[in-house]
Amino acid sequence: MNLRSYLLICLLSIPLFYACEPDEVLVIDSRLKPYFDRFEEEASMRGLSLDFSDLEGKIEDLDGVGGQCVRNSTLPDEVLIDFVFWTQASELEKEFIVFHELGHCVLDRSHLDTKNADGTCVSIMHSGVSGCRFIYEDIKREEYLEELFYR
Repeated sequence: MNLRSYLLICLLSIPLFYACEPDEVLVIDSRLKPYFDRFEEEASMRGLSLDFSDLEGKIEDLDGVGGQCVRNSTLPDEVLIDFVFWTQASELEKEFIVFHELGHCVLDRSHLDTKNADGTCVSIMHSGVSGCRFIYEDIKREEYLEELFYR
């Protein structure tokens, strides 16, 4: 075999090695996907481009915690939503919990427990233990989303 043939065989063999590597498949539960998409749309309407390429979304038993952002250094980050919360939540409550956790995982937001003068929460990113009143309904939704994406 001459050098040219040897090089050609080597070059053609390279894709075979990579084809054997399993592709990592990220999972976003189909029940969460519409909320991930809506979050991305809301961000886009405000000029933000988001990257969900290293993020999973799952609904599982979290023992009383409504949702959680789990950051991993070697694995994809995860948005976890509690199964019991999910089955009992209204449409706006589902949006709130998913947007709150995506605020942590995607926007790198921390909790913000500041109150307005009327005692309502300033942010969708409140911790839930500050004592502020959280009113996430159609009339306040836009205000909360503005704060979430523009802070």
